[in-house]
Amino acid sequence: MGDGGGLGVLVDVDALLGASLARGVRLPAGDWSCPWPDDARALHDREREVRVRAVVREDGSVASVELLSDPDPGHGFGEAALRCARTARFAPALDAAGRPVEARSPPIRVRFVR
Repeated sequence: MGDGGGLGVLVDVDALLGASLARGVRLPAGDWSCPWPDDARALHDREREVRVRAVVREDGSVASVELLSDPDPGHGFGEAALRCARTARFAPALDAAGRPVEARSPPIRVRFVR
């Protein structure tokens, strides 16, 4: 034991253990209310699916969106999915220190049901 007169050393235990707060973009909670496109009203389908991916800013807003469904399903579904994703709010990705960073989302499945 010492005499109490030594210098204290601060240690970042998380850094020593390799703990990271990093995570990817998280999708918004709940259902998205993406309306059935007007161009698709005459279709007999009751459901359609489109895949997109977003670049999400540090504040959770969307910087850009790309259509992943290939080919574009047509009848306005691709554009409607892009429009829907652009207005969503996401939980942003975090770096190892837990700070929000701009990042790309995982593929997002946008379902249209009527």
